[in-house]
Amino acid sequence: MVVDFDKLPLNNTIFKSWLTTYHKINSDLYKNIAVYISGGSDSDIIIDLIMNTTEQHNLHKLKFVFCDVGIEYQATKRHLGYLESKYNIKIITLKPDKSIGVTKKEFGVPFLSKNVSQNIERLANKNFDFTTTKNYEELITTYPKIISAAQWWSNKKTNAGYSTSMFDINYNLGLKEFLQAHPPEFKISSKCCHYLKKVIGKKFEKENNIDLKITGVRKAEGGLRSKMYTSCFSPDKNGVMDNYRPIFFYTKQDKEEYNKYYNIKNSDCYTVYGMKRTGCCGC
Repeated sequence: MVVDFDKLPLNNTIFKSWLTTYHKINSDLYKNIAVYISGGSDSDIIIDLIMNTTEQHNLHKLKFVFCDVGIEYQATKRHLGYLESKYNIKIITLKPDKSIGVTKKEFGVPFLSKNVSQNIERLANKNFDFTTTKNYEELITTYPKIISAAQWWSNKKTNAGYSTSMFDINYNLGLKEFLQAHPPEFKISSKCCHYLKKVIGKKFEKENNIDLKITGVRKAEGGLRSKMYTSCFSPDKNGVMDNYRPIFFYTKQDKEEYNKYYNIKNSDCYTVYGMKRTGCCGC
């Protein structure tokens, strides 16, 4: 296959993503490439982009991976089958060693989001008094080992004159007041994501000598993952596995233009049920 860059839409972001992806995928530097697929709208573009920029003799490098946490939407599973048929690929399904029921029982349940769950867990592990009205300086004196979580609770990440930081509790309007009035009586944790996705992903990468990991993280989508990076590429300082995010700089408008130009079909979760996100329904 020869990629015809002259037939791309007149969109600089899309053009750059095709050009960069073409050189990454077809580079002799990478022998085993893991492409993580969720069944969501971002990964729909990822698959199409990669399958249209990979030379025929390099297709064997690609390993499409889906982490099945055990509570997936049936529409997502149907869509994965559609993608396999459309692109003539095999999507490898990874299943965790611990079920979501076991992780919830051992560590706690997710609450609102991973960031919220992590901070509540850190506070609870230090017997934090959720009814407290202490300010930040008083809190770190009482709880010196949970400074980060205390900053979250006290909204210390928000700079004066700026909108509320996603790393502060007030990012979820009314959450602090709710927790003060109703302190958690059950364990809350984000560790389900760690065991249901991260652990099995790392195991797969090691067993398959993955040297390039591709994900559909976008800066514009927000969330903790998007804030962890400043560019679409992160080289591994140990030279084991680089990380590449082909659509990192795609805006909502870029996605819409790509979908229209290449006639991308999304999961029924979006088109039939009107969902905006299709990640793990635990969060």
